Amino acid sequence: RGFGGSQHIHREGFYSSGIQGGMVPNAAGMALSNKLDGKKNVSVSFIGDGTLGQGIIYETFNFISKHDIPHVIVVENNRYSQSTSQPETLSGSVEARATAFNINYFEGSTNEPSKLVETVGQAVSFAREKQRPAIVEIHTYRLNAHSKGDDDRCPEEVSNARSADSLNVFLQSATSDFQARLHEFDNYVDDIIEKMLNSEDSIDIKSEIRTTKASVLTEKKVELSNQPSTHTKEINTALKDIFKTNSSALYLGEDVKDPYGGAFKTTKGLTDENPGRVINMPISEPMITGVALGSATTQRLTFCEIMFGDFIALAADQILNHVSKMKNMFGKSLTTPLIIRTPMGGGRGYGATHSQCIEKHFLGIPGVNTFMFHPRVNSNRFYKNLSLELETPALVFEHKLLYSQDPNKKLPKEYDLYESEEKFPYSRLKTQEDADITVVALGGTGVLLERIIDDITEEEVYLDIFYPLNLNSKSLLSAISKSVQSTQKILFIEEGTPGYSIADGILSEVSQAIGATTTFSSRILTSEAMPIAASTYLEKQILPQSEDIEAYIWELFDE
Repeated sequence: RGFGGSQHIHREGFYSSGIQGGMVPNAAGMALSNKLDGKKNVSVSFIGDGTLGQGIIYETFNFISKHDIPHVIVVENNRYSQSTSQPETLSGSVEARATAFNINYFEGSTNEPSKLVETVGQAVSFAREKQRPAIVEIHTYRLNAHSKGDDDRCPEEVSNARSADSLNVFLQSATSDFQARLHEFDNYVDDIIEKMLNSEDSIDIKSEIRTTKASVLTEKKVELSNQPSTHTKEINTALKDIFKTNSSALYLGEDVKDPYGGAFKTTKGLTDENPGRVINMPISEPMITGVALGSATTQRLTFCEIMFGDFIALAADQILNHVSKMKNMFGKSLTTPLIIRTPMGGGRGYGATHSQCIEKHFLGIPGVNTFMFHPRVNSNRFYKNLSLELETPALVFEHKLLYSQDPNKKLPKEYDLYESEEKFPYSRLKTQEDADITVVALGGTGVLLERIIDDITEEEVYLDIFYPLNLNSKSLLSAISKSVQSTQKILFIEEGTPGYSIADGILSEVSQAIGATTTFSSRILTSEAMPIAASTYLEKQILPQSEDIEAYIWELFDE
């Protein structure tokens, strides 16, 4: 369909990418899924010797060896990485690498084609019969430039290799009849390409992209349950129910198996009820994400848990270049039921690398639906709905402060809870009174906001509060815009850092929607632009607090 080009060729069971080594964990995930189904399929990954510089290769080596995955890694050793010769960048040998990970090693050369075919056959048979990985190193030589004209190699070296090349040697001795057959086949291929180029078929990208016009949806009042709960309990119950309903669902992550049950205990008991379908993964976020994507490519519902949201930055390449692009890059023929879960945020004293809210860095990636939990989200219903109709891979951010919160906690005085009538609704707190200020509270900041609402209400100041869930929602933007037209004042509360934030994006959309017809005042409360301290005393100064929210509300109200 014109998206992939030569780097992204696709046919059923065949995928290629321009990211060096990026699809190796994807192939491992496909092999894992097939093995769980009792199939004898073997995944084969082709990489070059230059790709051995990528860390994700070794992370995958470790996984496929430890879990006995039938995955054959073919290393085409052509002695060059684009223009750099192998001795300049590569230490050690391919065989030593295989040995280090307890993976069987096979070796062959393109100068001995008959023997090479036999060797590769042995490697594939070994992987299939023993259900174990294998590495095949193929010694060869790149006769042409890596791309276009970037070739600085010694001409004599290339000429000697070209003369010794087994295919060229064969063609030189081929009969005239064989040469004629080759020419006939070349013409056949040329005809196919010419027909494709002259085809009247065309693709209208804009008509294929969903351009649903934003509109304000009907909202329904939500009656809270009388049964106390926590978001941890609700998520845990949802996962158990999903796994009962979907007998092939798979869960991958660090420390997610029983008895530990995950860093925040959301998978507690899931292993005991589903042996073999909850897997403790090595500490390698890109590999975990890549394997999960590969599993989802086989149409298996796959959950991928990143222990702390800060670590999702390590998986950014998989999310940006693989998870988000799978469908379009391979001709829209794929669906990947993948759910990536991760806890975000501070307030727990975990310090600079375990407390950040970095959602904004992933919000602008097309091909991934992003969700952000809030205090009043029905997390049980959310995950059940998401698992049933997962057209696009989902990235779910859950603030750590929410896990212990009761979603059925008593509402602030004079406020009712509403939800938009859609699959993944935003929530809204509002009163019967006309609102003075529109408030958009992102993630865990709603917990801080609800602590002070009663005090604000006693002063007869009323808020129209929005809790976003689906950060890609157009209906949310429409509802906020309509509210601002009435209040003419809006406050955003976000725990992320200032500058190009989620709040900035929503404010821009609202401004465009309202246009010049309404003048309004706005404020954005964020964390301070600095690392988050482990000291509770300092952490409170860096992160938004309830008193900060109240101060911003009064400042806006007095304008």
